[in-house]
Amino acid sequence: MRWVCIVVFGVIMVWALESSAQARESTAFRVSLITGAGFLSDSANTLTPDSMTSLSVQHRFTAQNRLSNQFPTWVKLKIPPGIPPGEYCTTTRVEEIIHLYLFRSGETVHQQNGRNTPPSTRSVPRRFMNICFSIHPTDSVIYLRVDPIQGDAQPLAIFLEQKADVDALIQTNSHLSFFITGGLLIIFLTSLTLFLFLGDRNYMWFCLYLFCMYFMVNGQFLSFYFGETFPRLFLNSAANQLYFVFAPLSLLWFAFSFFDIRKKSLGWKRAFISLMIFSLVCIITIPVNLTLNSNLILLYNIVSVLTIAVYAGVAFFRQNFQPARYFLFSFAAPVLVALLIVANEMGWLTVTGLNLLAGVSFLLQSLILSLGVVTQYQQVHEELMKITFTKMQQERETEIFKSQNNELLVRNVTIESQKMEIEEQASKLAELNGTKDKLLSVLSHDLRGPVGNLSSVMSLLKSKHLSQEEFQRVSEHLRLDVDTTYKMLEEVLHWVTSQQQGIVPNPVVFHVETLVEEVIQLASLAAAKHIRIEAGDLREALVRADRDHIRIILRNLVNNAIKFSPDHSTIRINVTPEEHHIRISVADQGPGISAERVERLLRGDKIESTRGTKGEKGTGLGLLLCRDFIQYNHGVFFISSTEGKGTTISFTLLRADNVV
Repeated sequence: MRWVCIVVFGVIMVWALESSAQARESTAFRVSLITGAGFLSDSANTLTPDSMTSLSVQHRFTAQNRLSNQFPTWVKLKIPPGIPPGEYCTTTRVEEIIHLYLFRSGETVHQQNGRNTPPSTRSVPRRFMNICFSIHPTDSVIYLRVDPIQGDAQPLAIFLEQKADVDALIQTNSHLSFFITGGLLIIFLTSLTLFLFLGDRNYMWFCLYLFCMYFMVNGQFLSFYFGETFPRLFLNSAANQLYFVFAPLSLLWFAFSFFDIRKKSLGWKRAFISLMIFSLVCIITIPVNLTLNSNLILLYNIVSVLTIAVYAGVAFFRQNFQPARYFLFSFAAPVLVALLIVANEMGWLTVTGLNLLAGVSFLLQSLILSLGVVTQYQQVHEELMKITFTKMQQERETEIFKSQNNELLVRNVTIESQKMEIEEQASKLAELNGTKDKLLSVLSHDLRGPVGNLSSVMSLLKSKHLSQEEFQRVSEHLRLDVDTTYKMLEEVLHWVTSQQQGIVPNPVVFHVETLVEEVIQLASLAAAKHIRIEAGDLREALVRADRDHIRIILRNLVNNAIKFSPDHSTIRINVTPEEHHIRISVADQGPGISAERVERLLRGDKIESTRGTKGEKGTGLGLLLCRDFIQYNHGVFFISSTEGKGTTISFTLLRADNVV
């Protein structure tokens, strides 16, 4: 893009230099008509071309060179001596309508021109600053009628040139106007396309500035081609004034967006917004007072350009904003042309082709600004990419940190869980070790007596010192000791098996009645204590559970009831059907269990074994085995006891008809 703009810039410079050279060559003949000129302000607006020859009017002409901004001004110009007859043109920078009159032996020649006159009525359609006419040998005086000018009253500068030179200059200007229009159209369409594809608003505001500036600079070119069709846009003084307001206003908007003033200091933001608001004042004064409006617009243009130029310099040199240099360079050519126009107006220099130079300077400014827009977009895009990349990198690092943190959290949870498991296992192991030590102590103490008694009885039998009656009594006592010892060993064996291998139930469907009868028959201690065991109606008690587990449960519960029941008492075994379960309960008439001991039993805590009513010993594992076996068979363990009134221990099993 930059190389394209540089090439176009070179072509424009060469074209401008050649056109300026041709213009200087074509205007070799150029004579001022102000010498000896007379001026008359028609304050009553009553003078006509016919009245110019009267002596009363002639005496009113003065040498004061001043064009009125309130009334028409009549100008009397003398044709310099030595001017040969031919086709000539007057040239002036006045944009208001000028009427030219020549009086030849009763004939009045009339020509007119001006910016706001339709091209078809102009003396020179393509150029409103010239009025072309023929000079005859008898012609000596030219009369001009100038409409009230816009702005302050000012002197008139008017020259006489050969028509051929003017035509050549017009042709050159026309070619360059087409060239400028084509170049600006390319820049406009390119910028518009970039805006549509990139979405950068700088390109949109730049397009608006090109559009407004083109209307302001190339008004003469546009009025020739479109004045007849759109007179209100191109042949209207108010419309022309608006172009001189919209151009700097669009430049302010463009600079406001280009430098991103919204994010800058509050002072600069207020300055730009104040100038934008001031444009409304200029617009309001257009229908009120064109003269006042012209002065305001001139001030508005100067202040706007200076504000933007100063801010561009500040942004470039202090803020190190590289695209700002394009703004600085872009104002070089327009400022130079503006100085030439001022010098030409003040009469310090005589410069031809100022409109041509103004168009070229605008095209150059547009090219340089387009480079600035591209550079600004690249810089902002690069900064945005850096910020995006940095943000993505930070987000990635954050994600990595979060992932690592999550892994640490998971590890901590795992470690904490393992720690709790280890602590729980350690606690269980400590409890098991304590139970094991106790069991060894119990077994070593409790088994010594029965085994010693058995050894003594065997010795007596061998020596034949026992009578038949004594043998019957001793053998009955020995049988009770052996039964008690067998039950203790059986409880220990079941407990050790459950702790080492785990409890794996094998559920089957069976009647509780047969199992209860079997357990009652094996309860030999009940007869010794004269305890009656009663069973309720068990015919409907069909359950699904592990038969061996339930046998151990019932045996333990019945033996416990016998152990803690007084002589001549009753133990009741009842079965109660429920909605989904069968409740089996064993009730005795023993001393009962304290509430604290019941809570510990239900919780599964290991407790000390308690001797029975006849001093029966135990391991303290019976009820714990019952509780575990009931839970493994999907049942619930209950203990209901009142001290001094007996205990009822019950549990539930799944009904066989309710198992899917």
